[in-house]
Amino acid sequence: MKYIKYTSLVLIVVSVIFTILFMVAPATKENMGMVGPFLSWGYVLTGLAIVLSVGLPLIDMLKDPKKMKKTAINFGLVILIFVIAYLLASPEALNVNVDPMPTEATWKWTDTGLIMMYILAFAAFAAIVAGGLVNAIRNR
Repeated sequence: MKYIKYTSLVLIVVSVIFTILFMVAPATKENMGMVGPFLSWGYVLTGLAIVLSVGLPLIDMLKDPKKMKKTAINFGLVILIFVIAYLLASPEALNVNVDPMPTEATWKWTDTGLIMMYILAFAAFAAIVAGGLVNAIRNR
């Protein structure tokens, strides 16, 4: 488990260095300073998070096939929430002045993402409240 500790430390140090360079580097209209490298580092971290969040459960499932059922149920719930959000999403355009005007598909996917975020935020809030209530009842 030491490799996790050292990997986290390296990622934090690199992030702090990029943040300091982002704040200190002079930005002009032609040269956006550290914006490009800062965004690239964000893409690296996002890709790493995606690979790890998908890869580690797969490795865990292969080690213990009993966990495959629970993971499949969780994956099915995520797909169900996505389908519900997609069905609730509206492709209607908002009254905005942008050039070029987004397509109906863009509006639909944007709505889907927002609705999915609302559903998951509500579920997280409900889980926190329910967990607190259950804990309070058990510890009376």
